[in-house]
Amino acid sequence: MQQTNQIKQVVKFISILMIFMYSCSINNVDYKNPVGISQSIQESKKNNVFIKQLELCNIQSFKKSYSFPIDKIWLEKSWHFELNTNGEEKIVVDEKKALNIVFLLNENSNLTKQNILNKWVIWQGDNKNPCSSISGMPIISITDTSEIRINNFTIYLQETPNDFKRDIVELFTFNIKG
Repeated sequence: MQQTNQIKQVVKFISILMIFMYSCSINNVDYKNPVGISQSIQESKKNNVFIKQLELCNIQSFKKSYSFPIDKIWLEKSWHFELNTNGEEKIVVDEKKALNIVFLLNENSNLTKQNILNKWVIWQGDNKNPCSSISGMPIISITDTSEIRINNFTIYLQETPNDFKRDIVELFTFNIKG
């Protein structure tokens, strides 16, 4: 009798554990970035979030030992991943949120996505507002497409780890237009 009760408790425990693990896997999107940022223009088009490609202009270099890190720029709708009840991933466009200007980095540059934000940063405008980075992709969120004609981007190199208030060196300035 006691052995039967123990078996029932073990079965009950395993059942509860399985239900818990299943429910966590249905709602868990940490395996992939829940905030969507396309890794290329082709992916942005495939995900139906691409708006248009933007153009780099007026690039100025201040340290010749560094290569310009940006290859392409595009505008896309804000989006995120969700899992349906079958656990299948789907893309949901956030119509009411800001748009994202996405910077694709040049793989041959010595300024890489592995060291963005802890070694170098892109600042927007004279107010020195740093860009965000999601999955190593620098982005700027805007609320209106009229903001695309943004000037005065500066790329700074950080000479002291985790200190962008001091010890920074201006590497590049550039503008974008859409």
